[in-house]
Amino acid sequence: MNKTHKWILSSGTCVEEIIFEHCNILSAESLIHSWIIDLNDREAEAQFTVEEWKEIRCEIRKLPEFDESFVDSMMRFADIDSSVAEVLVTRIHVET
Repeated sequence: MNKTHKWILSSGTCVEEIIFEHCNILSAESLIHSWIIDLNDREAEAQFTVEEWKEIRCEIRKLPEFDESFVDSMMRFADIDSSVAEVLVTRIHVET
């Protein structure tokens, strides 16, 4: 990952590097393996100083803007109840 895209706290700590190092020693699957910081996870909290954790808790990351054509394209699927696998299986049976 490009360093300019990493989350650097005011202390200079890189959040992604701390998470990566922590995930390497975890024996059980956790949200943090997916780069999701659960603010109620005491083990994740323990990886940071009190001040760093306060900064993490207070930081609100703005979601990226989406191109209108992308949104329109995705909205076509909003009311679909079947999964891709179901559609493929149905299509295979119809074609054979």
